[in-house]
Amino acid sequence: QLGMRPLMADCHLGLGILYRKTTQARARREIEIAIDEYRAMGSTAWLNGAEIALQTLDQASTRES
Repeated sequence: QLGMRPLMADCHLGLGILYRKTTQARARREIEIAIDEYRAMGSTAWLNGAEIALQTLDQASTRES
């Protein structure tokens, strides 16, 4: 109602990026929440960035395995 949904999605993405350095599972969950929110709002520019963040996380996980 207050138009805070984009801010909430941005916060989840920011947390996901922050958690990449510590907890991979938590990072993935936060980024996926952001992706779901961006899709629901039709925010394609931010969605692309979030999807890239998730791909980067997946690539880092693969290298560490």
